[in-house]
Amino acid sequence: MTVSSIRASCAALLFFSAFQACRSASPSQASYDQDQWVNLPSGGVSGRPWISDLSVTTGTSTTVAWESASSPDVSPPMSWETVAGQLTATVSPTNMCAPGQVSSSSATCYATPNRFAVMIGCTMEGNGPLNDDLDSDEAQACGVTTDSVIDLTINLNSFSDTWQWAWMNGELLYWSVTSNAQGQLLVHVRLKPVLTPDVVIPEGPNCCTCTMPENCDAQESTQHRLKGGFFFDCDQQAGEGDYPLQGAVFATSHAIMGGMQVAFSSGGPVLEYKLSGAHLAPDGSLTRGSLAAFLPLTVLTQLWPDITTVQTALTEVNISRTSDLPAQSEETIVVEAREVQSFGSLGIGLKVDHISFSAPTYTAGPNAGSSVHACLSLLLFAQAALASYSLRW
Repeated sequence: MTVSSIRASCAALLFFSAFQACRSASPSQASYDQDQWVNLPSGGVSGRPWISDLSVTTGTSTTVAWESASSPDVSPPMSWETVAGQLTATVSPTNMCAPGQVSSSSATCYATPNRFAVMIGCTMEGNGPLNDDLDSDEAQACGVTTDSVIDLTINLNSFSDTWQWAWMNGELLYWSVTSNAQGQLLVHVRLKPVLTPDVVIPEGPNCCTCTMPENCDAQESTQHRLKGGFFFDCDQQAGEGDYPLQGAVFATSHAIMGGMQVAFSSGGPVLEYKLSGAHLAPDGSLTRGSLAAFLPLTVLTQLWPDITTVQTALTEVNISRTSDLPAQSEETIVVEAREVQSFGSLGIGLKVDHISFSAPTYTAGPNAGSSVHACLSLLLFAQAALASYSLRW
């Protein structure tokens, strides 16, 4: 395993652990603030990202957890986490150095974390941890189901300039990135929580939980839990400095980790989406997941200067499965292009269904080739909005 893989693995493990069976209880925001964010060089807790608005709609009933929170100090609101059974969300740093810790090749850390996670859950007793298994008995009071729509706005605060891309564990319904008068990026998201597998990670060298998963041979998940969350990457990896990915997002279901990066083929730059999961579901059937992504036109143009419109992108950008290939008999693909908004073109979306695991890579770009080795249905969508990146499937 390379040093970069070790670094990625360390980054991912902290975030990934919150999605695992043994970690249905995650720390409260107060704990993250007192133990980690307080050490942030750019203002301590006041410099961290925060959730300004949070609500959930199930059927025709909408419950507002909080709205218009103006700073990290009131997100969640004072005493919110002391009352059990309330919808909440935490923002936690990844790879942040502890006081006195020095970064090394085997344990890379950063004074300002290069990634942060957003975890959605239900409050538990006594200002303790939140329960991020939304279908558990302890979380029933929050009333979240597989059909619930969670609506939240994330203020990136001091991370606005360094944020690159985001991975979502959930079903992506809406995605909008704008900025306020202070120059802070505001990410408005709507999602449905998804079934997330508990997976026994194989012993020995593997990268099942790396930010860029690979070399993963997880056989079977033990159970599924209903969860939702995000992983925001603020680390400019090799190639990303020249090809910014800010505003890009992709969401998965039935996966345990996901990441995206700029890679290079003989024809130029391409985008790689990597995800990991178990071969088999708890009942022994094949695991089938999904991937839905949004690429802003600004990202497309910086990667491929000849692509200046959504219409060009829809005809030029290909998608192919380029690793962990399934059996030849499963190689089928359906492609459809259609416009879903009429306010102006700002990007493209892609959706891949019936993904098999355990560590597939999907490569996108004009140089990615047109042969797709997977049993999947892929839809390319023209995206549109007035002054934001927006996504509505």
